[in-house]
Amino acid sequence: FMCRVTTPLGAGSFGAVWSAEVIRPDGADADAAAVGGGGTAGGSASSGCGVREVAVKEIMCRSQQELNAARFEAELLSRLTRKTGGGAGLLNGRAAETGTTARGGANEALEGRFPQLVASETEVIGPDIWRVRLAMTKVRGVPLDHFVEQQQQQRQLELEQSGLDADQAEFAAINGGRCPGDAKVHRQRRSEQLAEAFCVACQVVVQLAPALGHIESLAYHRDVNSHNILIDAGDASEPIRFGLVDFGLAVDIGKWRGPMGPSSWHLVDIGGDCRYWPMAAWLQFECGWQELSKYPLLAAEYRTRLDLHALGLVALQVFTAMAPAVTSSASSSGGEISGDDTVPPGVRSLLLAWRDYWEEACCLWQRLLAVFRAAGDQDALKVACASEGAHNAVGVGLARLRSAVREALLDCSSVEGAEPTNGRGGPHARPLLSALLELVSAGGVSGIQEDPSRPPPSWEAIRAIVAGGLRPSSSGPAPSLAAGDVAAAATGAVDDTEAGGGGPSPPALAAETAEAVTAAVAAATAAAAAATADGSTDPVAPVASAAAVATAAVDGE
Repeated sequence: FMCRVTTPLGAGSFGAVWSAEVIRPDGADADAAAVGGGGTAGGSASSGCGVREVAVKEIMCRSQQELNAARFEAELLSRLTRKTGGGAGLLNGRAAETGTTARGGANEALEGRFPQLVASETEVIGPDIWRVRLAMTKVRGVPLDHFVEQQQQQRQLELEQSGLDADQAEFAAINGGRCPGDAKVHRQRRSEQLAEAFCVACQVVVQLAPALGHIESLAYHRDVNSHNILIDAGDASEPIRFGLVDFGLAVDIGKWRGPMGPSSWHLVDIGGDCRYWPMAAWLQFECGWQELSKYPLLAAEYRTRLDLHALGLVALQVFTAMAPAVTSSASSSGGEISGDDTVPPGVRSLLLAWRDYWEEACCLWQRLLAVFRAAGDQDALKVACASEGAHNAVGVGLARLRSAVREALLDCSSVEGAEPTNGRGGPHARPLLSALLELVSAGGVSGIQEDPSRPPPSWEAIRAIVAGGLRPSSSGPAPSLAAGDVAAAATGAVDDTEAGGGGPSPPALAAETAEAVTAAVAAATAAAAAATADGSTDPVAPVASAAAVATAAVDGE
């Protein structure tokens, strides 16, 4: 197997990724190679490979530990490829471009969601230096964080073009034209934006939950974030698709959750984007497993919920980027806004709570990034974060975020049969918000009922909630609602025929939503191309082993 590198796709601390064309060993083009297949590439290759274009990841390993991690990434992708029907005779037609298989049934939900391994090789460069190359099918799309940034810029541009700032836009939506501009148009646009935001965020969860469930049969990804999720809108005639890439921090699930050893959660280096870490990950980073083990709920959060929590935050990030702009005091008189039925008060509180959480998370991320890039003293950074109680700050912020999600859920449940333009977020609001309560964890507190004895929900159960219903899952009982939750975990129950099949259908994007997101992804693609040329005597002790964090949030501490 041989290929010709064409363009860079991305680079990180552990390696670089390139786009490459598959060629025959003698250098001929891919047309013939796609029919008969190539040879090996120093390690392994798919027999009868039909892929014409691949992504090649090159990883420089300077220790046996790094080499083991790179080899596990190759092994994991190979096993996932076989489980989804790849391998021999891998891919043809459109599937070759997207990394999908032609098999139906359950595998349809996995098509193009993550790369499939085509070939791998390991080369010895010098003493204790290895170069590992992985050739993988390309997952279509652009990084979701580029899309999110584009959406935020678009919202700001719309405000500037309207002649209103965020304060005035909300005020105009309420007061029928007492501000410059057409208030009716602003109200309609804000309602559409809110429905669109709920819909696209739903798609993130409903599409990636099956993929993460499939991965979790073998491993935890540990690096779910908006940069490692790709969005592909194609054109308005095709559904929006999301995929997950970069398995460089993935860990074998059995070894990770098993007894203490080199590959268990106790000793494996923490990794990933810290903005998507739960509270437990911060305590592990600061103090290590001995301290974390003192708090069973936090230890369980770290062992089992990293991917769940991160996907919840990604969905929230997408929702808040696409939702209408709001401010903490949006009337010209400086008073608190009331009566804006385009954005329910609970949803507005959620948007503001996310803004506060994300700002604090980004500040911590910048500190870690600065030390990492400068090869600074990481031990000193850990001590500083522990003494400042960074994990507690994150825990309280997440608890406030969960409280805001619950408030928004209650608000969006107050109108039955909500339509996309009636100011309650449309049909996707309640399923998304219910799923977020299951996904996002605050100091070990998660779920709609916040029952600490419940195991983490299965990815199947998460998808069922977002798709519109509750049903039993393999990891325990289906999430259910307390009496005071207004029966709002889903828009309807799953009937017996659905329970016996593939589950409820995912929410579909309306044509106008698909068009808008297609345009936004195109803009994000262009932008990406351009970018390429507390006072405690023991500050370490978590304030939230369970309900303490939620209490702190409610009390406003």
